[in-house]
Amino acid sequence: SPAPNVRISRVNLLGLQLAHYVVLILQDALVLEPCGPLLRIATDALPRTLVKLARARQLNIVVRCSLLATVRLLATYTAAHIQPQLLSFLVAVHLLPFEKSLTPPPAPVPGTPDPSSPLLPEAGELEKLDHDEHSELVMESLLEWCSEPQFAPLLYCYYDCNLLAPNTLEVLCKLLANGCNQASPFLTHPMAEAEAEPEAGGMNTLRLLSYDCFLAMLVAIAGRCGTPPTAASAAAR
Repeated sequence: SPAPNVRISRVNLLGLQLAHYVVLILQDALVLEPCGPLLRIATDALPRTLVKLARARQLNIVVRCSLLATVRLLATYTAAHIQPQLLSFLVAVHLLPFEKSLTPPPAPVPGTPDPSSPLLPEAGELEKLDHDEHSELVMESLLEWCSEPQFAPLLYCYYDCNLLAPNTLEVLCKLLANGCNQASPFLTHPMAEAEAEPEAGGMNTLRLLSYDCFLAMLVAIAGRCGTPPTAASAAAR
């Protein structure tokens, strides 16, 4: 018979696939009145289960891949109904694997701690996942979120401007900045000359993904801050 961990992974995978297919089939119809019972499950029991699964240690990479896809799909079709849970998803699914001790975020999901608890410890230290595949998988998923034009403004308006919530946008940008620098070859050679060329292996996939996420966040912020072109300037183009 399969080992207990294998059986657990199979059960988790089957459950995630079922949730994934239900949301994928219903899509926008999930928010309509006839689907009210399913919507309540999708915005209450399902988010709690996904966050709980994301916090599990030694998560199978196939299960993690399915988890990321299900969270993304759920956020796509029920965003207006699970805005408070988005931070829970972001932290548990994307940030928690990189942080040594990350306090669960404030969200109206039963069982979460007091909203005044800080998102990060005073001396939070980045730690790598057990396997590079997990790190790259999580960062690729995070890149999809960061590439959304509404994602950075949503974090800022919904959480950073809330006195009871932590500064999520700042935390995310710091994490990405650390990811950009983590694989730098100069970090292991502090006395290297400024004009020295980086080693060929310095720019790895994880570092590139961190750069992509960070730049996507900056582009989203810059796009929202930019003033729309006037009719005269548009005609001149």
